[in-house]
Amino acid sequence: MKMTCVLRKEAGSVDDLFGFVGDFARQGALDEQTAFALTVAAEELFTNLVKYSTKSHQPVRITLEQTEEWIELEMTDFDAELFDITTVSLPDLDVPIEKRRHGGMGLHLVRKFADQLGYRHESGNSIITFRKRYPVSS
Repeated sequence: MKMTCVLRKEAGSVDDLFGFVGDFARQGALDEQTAFALTVAAEELFTNLVKYSTKSHQPVRITLEQTEEWIELEMTDFDAELFDITTVSLPDLDVPIEKRRHGGMGLHLVRKFADQLGYRHESGNSIITFRKRYPVSS
């Protein structure tokens, strides 16, 4: 199964994003844990694009695909600057919270939930791929 939507790159689109991911999870009969991880990843990645990818105000394309092995989320930010999320340093969780630098926890969660996290920049577009191994029923 594969579903695609295009959302305006603005904070107000998050509710539509939740609806899209929820529909995908229901249609794919995803287990609660996988649906939760997918929802958190989609929201964190989209919110980061809204906050930090400000070169362009083009809509963002989100594609979700379910295969026998994987749940895949691909998020395309059109006409965007190069910013490889896979190279961002993660917060130091050993430092007390009041002394940590601001930010980074959302991406930390995305990395924890992902079995594979990828980034590529093609023809001026930033493309993030989040993949989670899908539990195979016995």
